Amino acid sequence: MIRSLNTGVGGIRNFQTSLDVIANNLANLNTVGFKGGRVDFAEALTQTVRPSTPDEGNTSGSSSVAVSNGVATNAVTTIFGQGAINQTGKITDLALAGDGYFIVKKYGTQSIGGGNEVSDDGLGLQGIAQPDATDKGAPGGVSFATRAGDFRLDKNGNLVNNMGMRVQGVADYINNPGAIGDIKFDRGDFMASVEVLRGSTDNKTIVMAKAHGFKTGNIVIFKSDGDMPGKELQEATPYYVRVVDDNKILLYGDLHTATTDMTQGHDLAKSVPADEISITGMRIIKKLASYEGVHTVGINEENTITSGQSHGLKDGDNVRFYIPNSVSILPGTMTEVTPGTWSIEVDANDYLTSMSEGKVLNFGLGKEFVIQSAVPSSPAPGDAPTKYVITGTVAGRDPAPSLATESKFTMAPLMSLVTTVDMENMATTGTVDEWSFNIDANDFSSLAPIKPGAVLSLGPGKELRITSTEKDIPVPGRIKLTGSVLVAGADLTGINRLSHEGFTPLTNQDDQDTKGGFSQTFYVSVKGDKSFTVHNSSEDAFSRTRAIKIDNGSLYNSSLVKVAETTNAQIQNVNVDTAGRVNVMLTDGTQYTRGQILLRKFTNQQALDKEGGNMYSNLENAGVSEWSTAGSDGFARIEAGAVELSNVDVAREFSKLITTQRAFQASARMVTASDQILQELLRLKR
Repeated sequence: MIRSLNTGVGGIRNFQTSLDVIANNLANLNTVGFKGGRVDFAEALTQTVRPSTPDEGNTSGSSSVAVSNGVATNAVTTIFGQGAINQTGKITDLALAGDGYFIVKKYGTQSIGGGNEVSDDGLGLQGIAQPDATDKGAPGGVSFATRAGDFRLDKNGNLVNNMGMRVQGVADYINNPGAIGDIKFDRGDFMASVEVLRGSTDNKTIVMAKAHGFKTGNIVIFKSDGDMPGKELQEATPYYVRVVDDNKILLYGDLHTATTDMTQGHDLAKSVPADEISITGMRIIKKLASYEGVHTVGINEENTITSGQSHGLKDGDNVRFYIPNSVSILPGTMTEVTPGTWSIEVDANDYLTSMSEGKVLNFGLGKEFVIQSAVPSSPAPGDAPTKYVITGTVAGRDPAPSLATESKFTMAPLMSLVTTVDMENMATTGTVDEWSFNIDANDFSSLAPIKPGAVLSLGPGKELRITSTEKDIPVPGRIKLTGSVLVAGADLTGINRLSHEGFTPLTNQDDQDTKGGFSQTFYVSVKGDKSFTVHNSSEDAFSRTRAIKIDNGSLYNSSLVKVAETTNAQIQNVNVDTAGRVNVMLTDGTQYTRGQILLRKFTNQQALDKEGGNMYSNLENAGVSEWSTAGSDGFARIEAGAVELSNVDVAREFSKLITTQRAFQASARMVTASDQILQELLRLKR
């Protein structure tokens, strides 16, 4: 066989490869992110017939005689040039304008079907630990590079390609900006991060690097790149904010104390040693699901509640009282100091800063205990207090009820309700216009305190001003009330029911935590920057009618809480900027960055292996770069709402098709010519 025949056949085979590449390029004219290829040819193996000889003296050397064996495919080179950018208007479509690749990750799942038997204890049939050969899962996932940005969202909000692989980048831009993960188009859990500048001399107040924008009651976490300051703060543990001013805050372990702490030294705020706060690497991060607390200080005769600071409420806002759990007094410490005055002791862990002078502790119906003093008690001078001694009186009751058997109290605000009780023995006393009656002692306790001078309305023109109350008359367990009618000659005969104001403690009905829970919902009607009324319905709030009355003593230093609008706000808009930041806007106007898509480059792009689906593998062998931000350090910028088209040039492909076709024909003719020569050789012998 002559060598030219094999050379021609080799040419046909290699030019067929070139035709395959051209056909693939033309077939992918409309494939998003496709990069065309070309075939690079090289001379095939050369056979040396005679080697060259060197020059010697006056004799010149001879040239070598070498015959090559045709052509070989040296490489199929991918042309990584920029494709045209086509606007689509779809927010999840992303195009790269410049150098770089999206990285997508495929997470493995266990294959379906039979496999090797493995015992319940994880040991194989030979009694040694063995992996399950059928488990094709890849817990960490396998990464691929791609230029195709025709992404979509899965049901969980993950940004994925059409094969379900998840786009990679900074998954949680606010809470963990250094961690790479799956990009999501959702609300996330956090909305703001503010750097800590320094501590304060009180070792509690935290000074922020800029205006923080927090509100009292907001839920935050403290993050540190190094050690946490002090011993009380734990990373990733939620704390409640009390705003000191525009760039200073305090942190607390419960919502009630954060809202109501008015003590000089903020005793129950978390300790944050100033000398352990570094200038960098520490930040306060606000959660989307959060509260805004209003510190109430009193209520007037028009039922207008006053707050300690600007409340920030709007007409119709839903608010609830945060009610701490009931507190047990230390056994054996309930002591009557003088008639109607009692002393109790509570554990320091149960003490709240709102247990201050004038505050009401509720031991039961008609047993509202008004605090006169709260004094800390320590085992030794300089030690932290282990208990608090609280002294007070039973809220103006006459006769005063006994607290001797009580062991618990609550700090729930007392809401005014009209209460109706039975009366007996309504009769004149013998003095002109003076009447008396008696009621059950428990019923008497359910009413607002009735003191001498109080006026009871028993009907139109039948108002009775009380002059005295007597305990256990006419029999034990009854209270006798005596008074004079305001209208001379009024006849009260036959009246047997009394409707009078009473106070019912609010209860923590839902969303309970270890510290307490929330009351029923009320609706706000704003009166001023620090004043408002609360109502049972939004209609009452907007019409400013039927405001709820709450006992002033029980309201003082109470915690009225509004669920922050960001808690329930829905996503209104999501966009990706040129740096790859996923920016979220909620229906309440809140804007923040949810995540950031990052890019990577490759030193040797030709080492990338095509995997189909517009993806490349073998990233490490291609010299992968570190993660980088789009639009910086020579990386491509990201165009949202657009895709990069194929970079195939039709004119160039057709011109290559012509030359390849001619080369193919020439090789075919070489085979024909070689065949004819062989036939001539066979004819030499006839």
